[in-house]
Amino acid sequence: MTQQPQTGLKINFSEYTNEVCKAVTSITVKDLVTVLWKWTASLSSSSSVKDIIFLIQNLYTMGGFVVGTTIPIETGPLRPILDRAADEQLKKRLANNPKLRKAKRLKQSVEFRAPRFYLEPDLNQKQIRIQMQVNGQDEKMVMDYEEFYQKVLAASGSTKLHVGES
Repeated sequence: MTQQPQTGLKINFSEYTNEVCKAVTSITVKDLVTVLWKWTASLSSSSSVKDIIFLIQNLYTMGGFVVGTTIPIETGPLRPILDRAADEQLKKRLANNPKLRKAKRLKQSVEFRAPRFYLEPDLNQKQIRIQMQVNGQDEKMVMDYEEFYQKVLAASGSTKLHVGES
């Protein structure tokens, strides 16, 4: 059943809001990264404070979108930090229990919190700092923005940004 436009409107408000909802819920990490990548590429020490704040805020909140149960860590920007933390944990385990060196296989896990991404202070360098807690320890790593965005896209580009019911 087609509804008539509401009084005073030349559009069907219900249809309009449904289309807006569809558009918003279809936005992916790739869409966000594409915007941020271009924004970062054009950034310099003479950029406006508004542009810098826009980038900083969006980088910070993006951390929650690149970590999830359906996102492969192997290809993402977190892999080097998690590998380093796992290696350190393994070294401690082996030092505390030399018998483990003879084991053919060891099971190991790490616990970590969602990462936060920051723009490094030297804007001309265009580097992204990744900070997160792994096994209760603060970890960080700095990466060139192009490498960072490539890794984010590889790991979670198709992930939808919409949080909530589909």
